[in-house]
Amino acid sequence: MDSQPPPLPRRSSYQAQHDMLAAESTAAGNASSQYDSQASSSLRDSDDAPPVVKSTDMPDVMQAAAIALAQRARAQAREEGAKKDFHNIVARIIKKEFDTQYGGCWHCVVGRNFGSLVTHTSRTFIYFYTGPVAVLLFKSGSQAL
Repeated sequence: MDSQPPPLPRRSSYQAQHDMLAAESTAAGNASSQYDSQASSSLRDSDDAPPVVKSTDMPDVMQAAAIALAQRARAQAREEGAKKDFHNIVARIIKKEFDTQYGGCWHCVVGRNFGSLVTHTSRTFIYFYTGPVAVLLFKSGSQAL
């Protein structure tokens, strides 16, 4: 008796395409993709890098004010020699200024590695990088406590 091995399970065309693309990108692009990610990372890590807005629901004038304020706050925190509380100082400066200038209850998160999911008042949200630091600024509620 000739016994044949059981047939292999069929792969969907999506799985086959995925495997083929993964193999091509591994074979062809490993060196260049590592270089690209290192280059973009080093540019973002430099203090001279231009600000990059990742997401916003804010008027252009307010965006420009937020970015300029974040850059000034970073410079002020560096002048104060803050190392341990650097991000907290920057966030505090931005929040207080936006509370004063635009009223309401503003929230500011500053750092290098964080996730977020927020509810904000319409036209009062921005998420951007200034140098290596990410800034999330948004208004929620109607009054500062």
